[in-house]
This record gives sequence, structure tokens and C-alpha cells, in this order.
Amino acid sequence: MVAHAKLPAYVRPKRLKDKTTAYYWELPTWAKPPATRHGRTCPIESQTLGTKLPEVIEKADHLNAAFEDWRLGVFTRLTQ
Repeated sequence: MVAHAKLPAYVRPKRLKDKTTAYYWELPTWAKPPATRHGRTCPIESQTLGTKLPEVIEKADHLNAAFEDWRLGVFTRLTQ
């Protein structure tokens, strides 16, 4: 039996041919260009996060924080 972890927002698991699971962070459709918030398009793109869950969660948390900043018009974490 495989335990299922609660994944951060916008993270999608995908089973690979070798039976491992890879994780992807996907920008929501409503936020893809040409959508703008506070006069700016979202600088974050969908991306592969990897297969190691602790690293996946850490990367996703960082991306979600930057995405939230873009939504709110706070631009300090977007380039870090």
C-alpha cells in the first residue's frame, strides 16, 4: 500500500514508465499569458519538480509563495 501525501497547490503527480512518480508545478490556466495582475504577466512558468517528495514540496512551496506575491502585487520574492 502506498501512502498519499497532501501535495501543495498546483502540483500534479505523473506516473512514469519505470513506475516512479514525477511531480510538476503547473501554472493555472487563468494565470497564463496574456493574463496580468497589477500590470504584469506572471513571471513563473510551469516546471518539473522532480521525483523526491521532500524536494518537490520545498520547490513547490517557494513557487506558490512567489505566485501568491504576483497575485497580490508584491514583487520582492519573484526574482529570488
